[in-house]
Amino acid sequence: MSSPFKVERRISDAVAAVANIPVPVVAAVVGFALGGGCELAAAADFRITASDATWGLPEVHLGLIPGGGGTQRIPRLVGVQRAKRLIYLGETVTGEVAAQWGLADEAVDADRVFERAVKLARQLADRAPLAVRAAKRAIDGGLDLDLVNGLRLEDALFAGVFATRDAEVGLKSFVENGPRRASFEGA
Repeated sequence: MSSPFKVERRISDAVAAVANIPVPVVAAVVGFALGGGCELAAAADFRITASDATWGLPEVHLGLIPGGGGTQRIPRLVGVQRAKRLIYLGETVTGEVAAQWGLADEAVDADRVFERAVKLARQLADRAPLAVRAAKRAIDGGLDLDLVNGLRLEDALFAGVFATRDAEVGLKSFVENGPRRASFEGA
């Protein structure tokens, strides 16, 4: 039998792998997002939830704490005080409340969750892929830096995408056709 530490490390690594996917990740939550499921959803860039879904980090009821990034990602999403309620008390909230708190981006009827998540994913796929990847790197990487170094990271990533074919196509299309009309190649 594996030691609990090894099991928890694998869960943490799996959740981190989702967070580190270089393109935006959209989570669709119906039913329960408890413990590791909540942490996995929190690792996504966007979370669409059923209004009646149940979200929470009940590990304290097992004598544990969240071990898949919950103590770090959840406070960044919902604020420290709400995170403490979820983690210290093991409280649960509905999908509607999760969206109000910022734990989810949007709460919809359960039968519309997948449709809404796919629509959002298609919108993301329609954007300049190199720019979206660079933006994700800037945001996620910048959170670990002070402001000055975060701005340096942004500058470097901006310079990188400014030199791409997609930027050339996007700028030319804007001048000639107005906003949001470019077709990007990912180059």
